[in-house]
Amino acid sequence: MNPEAINAIMCMGLIALCVSVVLNWIAIWLAPKLGLMDAPSERKVHAVSIPRMGGLCIWLSMILVAGFSWVAGSSRSEEHTSELQSHLNLVCRL
Repeated sequence: MNPEAINAIMCMGLIALCVSVVLNWIAIWLAPKLGLMDAPSERKVHAVSIPRMGGLCIWLSMILVAGFSWVAGSSRSEEHTSELQSHLNLVCRL
């Protein structure tokens, strides 16, 4: 893999992290209003109610960033576009 592709993947990861943090902040605020809280019980480890939407926010951030990079890369060379599409396929398999 060439250094440009490695830099692009690292940037995508950093952007996905930032998007995930923002989406999780929104989820923490929104989950109680929508009733999407996990209440403590004798089988649970936590002692207070916690939001259930964290995993969804992480997944959504990865898909959004991968999709955006695929669309943005469609105007680039064919080789670069096929590389981005292979990375999008990898992310979608997760």
